[in-house]
Amino acid sequence: MSFAQVGGWIEVSESGAAFVLRIGGELDADSRGSIEPTVMAVIASGGSVIFDLGALTFCDSQGVSMFIAADEKARAEETTLVVRHIVPPVRRVFEITNLDNVLHMID
Repeated sequence: MSFAQVGGWIEVSESGAAFVLRIGGELDADSRGSIEPTVMAVIASGGSVIFDLGALTFCDSQGVSMFIAADEKARAEETTLVVRHIVPPVRRVFEITNLDNVLHMID
């Protein structure tokens, strides 16, 4: 399923036992409110969740806050959370905010 958003979007699919959340466009104050409920609902379903950020072109402090909240929710729900395909500008934001040391990131 796919949800169009103001500046960003999210697609949810399954890959084996994991849910894949593909987030694209811009993750900021305008799009967080539309994307985050889907993220939290999928994490609450348990199991394993993969964030695919290959199409995410921009992430500001609101996006960083959403990822922190997602990580906290995943820990509380005992859901495995992995982030992959992080483009260099978004990776830089993760590094500056130390989010790269909080989230489990793979290439």
